[in-house]
Amino acid sequence: MNIKVTNKLIKMAITIFLLSTGISLCADINQEGGKFKPVPSTNTEDILNMISMEVHSNYKKIKTWQGKSKSTFESVYEGEKAKNIFFSQTIGKGQAPHKLMRQAEKNDNFFIDVENDKLSVSFNYIGPSIFIDMEKGKTIEAKSIHLPKSFIVTSDYYISSRPYRLRDGIILTRKAFKEKLPKDKMKCAGILGEIFDPRKIFLREKPIWETLPIVIEHIKNHGDIRVNGLSVKVDEYKNGDVTEYRLQMPGFIGPEEYIVKYIYFSSRCGFNISVIEVFDQSDKILHRKTIEYDLYEGIYIPKLFIEENHTYLKDGAKNSRKKTISLKEQKVNSLIPENMFTYKKLGLQNNDIFIDNIQGVKYKYNEGNLVPIND
Repeated sequence: MNIKVTNKLIKMAITIFLLSTGISLCADINQEGGKFKPVPSTNTEDILNMISMEVHSNYKKIKTWQGKSKSTFESVYEGEKAKNIFFSQTIGKGQAPHKLMRQAEKNDNFFIDVENDKLSVSFNYIGPSIFIDMEKGKTIEAKSIHLPKSFIVTSDYYISSRPYRLRDGIILTRKAFKEKLPKDKMKCAGILGEIFDPRKIFLREKPIWETLPIVIEHIKNHGDIRVNGLSVKVDEYKNGDVTEYRLQMPGFIGPEEYIVKYIYFSSRCGFNISVIEVFDQSDKILHRKTIEYDLYEGIYIPKLFIEENHTYLKDGAKNSRKKTISLKEQKVNSLIPENMFTYKKLGLQNNDIFIDNIQGVKYKYNEGNLVPIND
């Protein structure tokens, strides 16, 4: 198959790839203390092709996927950001802390029909967010509580269900809405940002099996991608039956600003991504992601996902976010009832309201059925 790739498209693809997966100037030592060694450039194409095929082959085996997850979130804000969060999200008064931490926990149940691109997920936060003045060690109460929500998401539309009326923390009624899924990815991400979809651990903005071939094509046609003396390269570590590869990916994110990204692939998890790090040109870490896998009936699926992001401000302040997701009770390619992806699995009770904004029809839920409401 002939692929026509322009320099502009290559730069765009590589930029998306870098920002969606991370970067860092790592030491030549792997997670076990072993030393990576450079791979001859003549072998780079074969190694990247092998990784693409192995990861894609593993993902294609997943037809359905279900399980539970527990997510913990920890954010640390400094300076002006801490001040804004203090006044907008807590009941705190007076002088805002210079350094503020937010902690939260969330449980999810998910069901995915991968072949037909359908997701059913319900989640509930474990209590309200906790805010801590890190200088005084003082806990500050949040202004609001998190509400349980349920979603059905397909390639064309989504349905959301959430509490509508509460009394003393008890849900009295719910409302559900059916909406078209926006074509714009940014709008879509904004609407569905709360939803945990484990497929994103594999796919992110672009799956590795789509991006690596673009990198290979560029190297074949144009030579190395060079940024401030750094280029795309692959290093290798071997220890018995275990082989690990580290891909270095430098890239410009501004006229004079660049990042460097290292992606680690290990044979212990079918050459799926195990670690991603992104560093700026000052060697400050911007992003780190680690993934651990389980082998379930010959298919590698994530069991632990940790993501850290850091922002450095001109005044010296640093804002950090850390997300840890533990997955459990997972099943792959087990039968999922079709009604799992319908309104009947949204937690609706009699007299709850369902609004179809695609058809412009309003319903009342009654004994498992939607009854049109004539206003």
